[in-house]
Amino acid sequence: MEKLLESMPALGMDSPSLREEPLDRCRKCGDVFDIPISECDSGLCSRCWTTEHPEIELKYIGIPRRFVESSFENFAGNHMLVDFARGLVQGAPKSVLITGPTGCGKTHLAAAMVRRLVQAGRIHQHNARFVSSVDFLIEAKATFNSSSGESEEGVLMRYERPALLILDDLGAEKQSDWAATLLYALLDRRYRDMKITFITSNMTLEQIEQQLGSRTASRLSEYEIVKIKMPDHRKISVMQEAKIG
Repeated sequence: MEKLLESMPALGMDSPSLREEPLDRCRKCGDVFDIPISECDSGLCSRCWTTEHPEIELKYIGIPRRFVESSFENFAGNHMLVDFARGLVQGAPKSVLITGPTGCGKTHLAAAMVRRLVQAGRIHQHNARFVSSVDFLIEAKATFNSSSGESEEGVLMRYERPALLILDDLGAEKQSDWAATLLYALLDRRYRDMKITFITSNMTLEQIEQQLGSRTASRLSEYEIVKIKMPDHRKISVMQEAKIG
């Protein structure tokens, strides 16, 4: 073996042509590519590519196709509201409750906030999820079928664990004690674990209390609250209210 090693330089195995080629680096951050250069035409590593194309990450998170292009720049609302929402995702993100009538831009604004976090490299598909309250309850109810292979607790954990959860259209679900209890369990667990949650709802905090109970309303009262008032589909001025818990 020693003779073989000694003969390697003589055989030309130490020549520059046989040495490992320098690794290509991202043109933006300078890090070594984490994917084969042959698969990357942009010159960007996967992390930088994601920040420049956040819509891809938003799809994986579960943002509906209609809202993957939503941003602060294309939000049809008052600039003061946009500035306020932008401030909520700068620094340490905070849980937010966005309320207002149908069609006023609640989901658009929530998606724009997620987009900004993705662009900053702070949220990825592995630690964020989007679900409507109706779909969450449908998933949970499907576990009643013995052949589902999943438990109600498993559904709860799916949405309890992510660092960021976007819960869309709270209050659109059919009222029942079971639904109210399950939604409270989800929000309470996330509250106790200090997880960030963005919620949109057609209801005011007072209406949420009437439909889902005082315990759920108490948890949401500590969120930053954004009220959008556009009863005539974006023809009325936007108002906002922030409450720091």
